[in-house]
Formats: sequence, C-alpha cells, structure tokens
Amino acid sequence: MFTETHPLPAGAVLFENIGQLYCRFDQAPKTKAWMVMIGGRVDAVGEGAPPAGDFEQICDLRGLTIIPAPIDAHTHALFAGDRSEEFAARFSGGDSYAERLERGGGIRATVAAVAEADDDHLVSLTLDRIHQSMACGVCAMEIKTGYGLSIEGERRLMEILHRVQSYSPIPIFPTLLMHVPLPDQSPASLLEEARSELLPLAESLGFGVDVFVEQGAFSVDDARPFLEDAAQRNLRIHVHAEQLTAGGAAGLAAAVGACSAEHLEFIDRAGCEALAEAGTVANLLPGAWLQLGGGAKPPVQDLRQAGVSLAVSTDWNPGSSYLADPLLAASLAVTTFGLHPMEALGGITQSAAQALGVPSLGHLEVGGQGRPWVLAEPGPEALLQRMGIGRRGGVFAQSPPS
Repeated sequence: MFTETHPLPAGAVLFENIGQLYCRFDQAPKTKAWMVMIGGRVDAVGEGAPPAGDFEQICDLRGLTIIPAPIDAHTHALFAGDRSEEFAARFSGGDSYAERLERGGGIRATVAAVAEADDDHLVSLTLDRIHQSMACGVCAMEIKTGYGLSIEGERRLMEILHRVQSYSPIPIFPTLLMHVPLPDQSPASLLEEARSELLPLAESLGFGVDVFVEQGAFSVDDARPFLEDAAQRNLRIHVHAEQLTAGGAAGLAAAVGACSAEHLEFIDRAGCEALAEAGTVANLLPGAWLQLGGGAKPPVQDLRQAGVSLAVSTDWNPGSSYLADPLLAASLAVTTFGLHPMEALGGITQSAAQALGVPSLGHLEVGGQGRPWVLAEPGPEALLQRMGIGRRGGVFAQSPPS
C-alpha cells in the first residue's frame, strides 16, 4: 500500500505513544514520545506521558515511528511527451545526444510536445505527477518551467504552473527556469529579454528563478545580470551549476545568495567554500547522474569539510532523470555518492526545505512546520534499503492556503 495523505486539522492535535520521533535527522530520536501540533506548526514535543489538554484530535501511534515527510526540491514535472527511446539509445550504442538534437530529439522533442499540448492537458499531467509524488510520501515539491524556451513559451508555462499551484493538494514552489537559449538568439540577449519581461511576472506570482549555467547553455557572464536582478527583487534563486563541466557557476550561485546550487559534479574546493560562506545548499541529483551513465560524482567529502548543507532531490524530468521518489534518490545518494543514511534522510527533509528557503518545513522541532509521516517500517533507514517497495503509513498534511 502506498502512502496516504491525511488532513491535519487547524486546531490542536496530539500524537501520543510514538515509538521513535525523529524531529530532524542530525539529532537522535526521542523515544516513547509525544508531539502537539497547532495550525500545522509543532507546539511542543517530549518523552513519557503526554500533557493534558483540549485537543481537536488525538492520534495514538501505538509505538510506530514518526519522521518529517520528504520534500522534493528539484523537479521538471511540467512536461509532455515521451523520451524513453533516448534512454535506450544512450545505452545501446545509438546516435549521440547532439545528433538527436539535430533531428529534433532531446530537449527539443519535449519543447515540441509541450507546445502541442493544450493548457488544460498540461495542468492535468502535472497534477497527476504531484499525486504520484504524494504516493511516495512527498509533502511539498518544487516544479520548474523550462520547456518553453522562448519568452512567450516560458510566460505560458508560468501561467500554467500558477494554475497547478492553485489546484495542488500540497505546497508547490514554482520556479522560472531559463533552460537553454534558442538557436537563433544569443544567450545574453535572451536572458536580458527575460530579465525585463519575465522577472516582473515571477515577482508578482511568487516564483523562484533558475538558470542552467553550462557550456552550450548560458555562461556565468550571461547569467550574472539576470540573477543579480532576481536577487534585488528578493526572489528565491537556484543555479544549475558544474554538472557537465567546471565553469564557476557555483561561485556565481554563492555571489547572488542562491538558496541552492544544483548537480555540482565538477565543483572545485573554492566553489565548495563559496557555497558554505554564502549558506547556499548543494542540491545533489543522483537520478540524473545514474541515467546519464555515471561518470564524475559530486565531491561530497569536500562539500562536507567546507560545511555545505547537502540536499538530495529527484530532478524528475522526461529525458535524464525519470525519477519521482525522493527516497530512491536518497538511497542512490548513499550507495553512489557516499552520503551517510541519516545525512541522506536529512537531505530530503531539513536540507531540502533550506534549499527552498523555508527551513521550518523540513523538521518537527518546536516551531517546525514539517509534516508528520507515520511509518510502519522498523526505522527510517529501512526506507533507503527497501527500494521500490510501496511504503505503508500516512502523511498528515495541510493544504496550502487558497
């Protein structure tokens, strides 16, 4: 049975007889514990006998475990079309990605499919993916645009994603992604146009922003004015950085005060130190690393030693990481990138929330707004070991404000 989402009342709720309560994953769990939530926020936690009070709801956990529900802090879930043949070609000695692009494949195939789909269909597809994520325990997720490419195409996707956000049962953090430049426009001019046309819309709709800084996409110099303008507007900022080559994008992310830098397979020590000093989270995406065939891995030990917070996300997209489950991403982060199990669980909870600029959403300490996930497994480590198995239990979640 997959995870079910249960409504969390606005009044006081007592969770009692909790076998283990993980308020966050960088601390030991409380045992024989209780927790009180009021209005979706943790009001009190403790061990032993629970307090008396006038509770709207009392949940007897009968020795089960509670952890914060996972957050997916990096997805491209607004898409249409299918690119499974691209995966097959990648591992069957078929044509290269450049050759597929030349004949209209790769990201261009997704852009074409998105352009052909009507708005209502795109809304329906994206909401369906949100429900798939909820079945994996997800209580909040980030979703990017990026498959419009043109100013008008991205404006359309921003409006569609704003509709999705209003319909979603869980909080959605929408992000304008400047993905790759158009073939007939210089990268710098496209970002300059987006700066004047799309950043005001992002500000009015409450969007974050992201730029893919990479060879063949946007350079550091291209992206800097756009991101600096976003910072002046106090927008949530992310940067696709150092995924395929080392180019200084992590330093740019730090310089503009980005919430997170994504991928980071080729980050150097200076980039790690810059992220640490700026408080920018390293958002690791092992699904993309795996489905692109492995290769260079993020230097986890350098990031750790520098003091960078490590988040883990799915990078759910139609071409390079068709992965919906952040717990599978966390398991991959352990087995392929070398994260410790509790570090990976923290990566999909407290660090993921930090990567979205809402740290309170990732923990269950007093004042936290994390969503309690009741587990039937013996402990949270089992969630990382038991890959692909439907998880029992339920998330107590409040719908986002209307």
